Formats: sequence, structure tokens, C-alpha cells
Amino acid sequence: MNILFKQWIKLILSLLILSITGISRAAPVIAEQILLANGGDSVAISEEWGFVGDTDECEVAVYKYDYSTNLWGDGAGNAGDKHSTIDEGPCTNAKFRSFGASVSTTKGLLVVGAPEAKDTGGAFHGKIFFYNLISDAWVLNTTAGSPEDPAGTPDLQNDALFGFVVSIRSEGNVALMLIGSPGYDVGGGMLMLGRFIFIPGISPTAP
Repeated sequence: MNILFKQWIKLILSLLILSITGISRAAPVIAEQILLANGGDSVAISEEWGFVGDTDECEVAVYKYDYSTNLWGDGAGNAGDKHSTIDEGPCTNAKFRSFGASVSTTKGLLVVGAPEAKDTGGAFHGKIFFYNLISDAWVLNTTAGSPEDPAGTPDLQNDALFGFVVSIRSEGNVALMLIGSPGYDVGGGMLMLGRFIFIPGISPTAP
């Protein structure tokens, strides 16, 4: 009985080793497609939408995935072509400087960071831009320039670089956000945790 039991153990171990070895040696299937002239400073993907930030042009290229061809394109059968370009203004305008340095998206909501942008206040305090997917177009809905102090006043600090990195994830009609500001508090850094209430296809509003 002991010998038979040991043989069964050896057989099971052999099968496990073969299984693990087979998995580890399995080559991934990669469909390669190269998209040129896009900057590549940041990238994000959600469902069939892909975004590529370009801080040299202060814009974000938008692509739509075609499941029939397994290629990225404009969503109308033209592989490799952009669906659209998100461009709020030239890089020479301080309000949009470094637009596209970071991007994050989730189910109909897109956030774009411009850490060197400014409206008023200190240089390079940074901004983030919110877009909602409405009728196959990404539409600007609002912006944020920095966190607010307890009195409700925007805390615009020099070189805060608010929006240097962004990350969002949706929970129903609420998007949970993380926004990095590495230069905040004289380089001490800050990570803002927030939420954004939105309904897909309708302009979102901050709570």
C-alpha cells in the first residue's frame, strides 16, 4: 500500500511539473501595430479607447480599437488613423503647458494632466482636465488647478506640478481618483485622493 501510494504521489508531482513547465514556456500572442508621431509621453486604455499624450504638441491622440481587424484606428475602418485629437490650446499658452503629460481613463471619463500649466498664481502649479464621452466624442467638462485649503481657496504653489501623474477608476457613477503633485510643499510631494460623480454620456460634476 505504501509503495502504491508513493507511486501515485510521484505521478501527481510529475503531472504538476509538466503543467507548470508548459505554462511557463507558452509564448504570448502579440498582434503588433506601430503608431507613429504620437509623442508617447503617457498612455491609457479603457474598453475600446486608447489615448497617447504628447507634451511637445500639448495634445492627446485618441484611437478606437476595431475588434473585427484587431487593430487601432479611427473607428471607421481606417487602421492607424487617429479617431480624434484633444487639443485645448498651444503650448505657448501657460494654461495648457505640458498638457498630456499624464492620462487616465475609465468607462466614459478621461483625465489629462498638465503639471506645468497655470491659470493664475505660481509658476507650474499644474492642472488636470476632465473629459466625458458624449456621442463618440470626448468633450471637456471641467478643470481643476490644485486642492483647496479648508477655506475653499485653491492652494496654488510654485512648482507643485499638480497632475504629474493621474489615475482613476470607476465605481458605478463615481470615479475614484489619485493625483500626484511631486513638487507640492517645496518638493515634499502630495498625493490627492478624490472622487468625481458622473453619468456616462452626461457632463460630470464634482461633489
